[in-house]
Amino acid sequence: MWAGGRLRLDRGAADQVHVRQAFPAVSIRDPLAPTVAVVSRILGSGHSSRLFQRLREDEGLTYDIWSDTVFRSVGGLLEVGWACSPDRSQTAWSMVEEEILRLPSDISDREVEVAVQGMVRGLQMEAETTAGMASLDVAEVLERGQRFDIDSVVNEIQSITPEKVREVARMILKPETMASVVCGPEGSWEAS
Repeated sequence: MWAGGRLRLDRGAADQVHVRQAFPAVSIRDPLAPTVAVVSRILGSGHSSRLFQRLREDEGLTYDIWSDTVFRSVGGLLEVGWACSPDRSQTAWSMVEEEILRLPSDISDREVEVAVQGMVRGLQMEAETTAGMASLDVAEVLERGQRFDIDSVVNEIQSITPEKVREVARMILKPETMASVVCGPEGSWEAS
């Protein structure tokens, strides 16, 4: 059973504060898994994502910030992570929280379109190589018990609607279910 919570680890030798936040998501077998991946892509996957644009490009608070998904047969999660200097950690945390709270209510149709196109292109590029196709096949067999079918997966991704993305974002991005770990120099960060 998922339980949100916070853990703070002091690391004397650390020069940055490293943060991971995780929200419970769905299993690989859930039809909503591709939609969760679209939510993650809009939030923090890549240079055009909201978190990267705001915290890296606009505010200069962190060198790298990202979100990603983990899907297994028993469940999944959407994870957000970043590192920053201790004097910027509270501000970064607050801005990430603002973006997470804002995302479900104002995802644009264009953001969904761009995220879906990016996912399809990435999948097609991966499937062009033997190693990539082998990886896709192995993952599909292990997690779903079937061979990978790129046309089926592309159709599944392309059928994702902006309304469904907003609905899934509301379902997953709930602060009360978030688990987080903050690791950094002793005394460098206090949980709000």
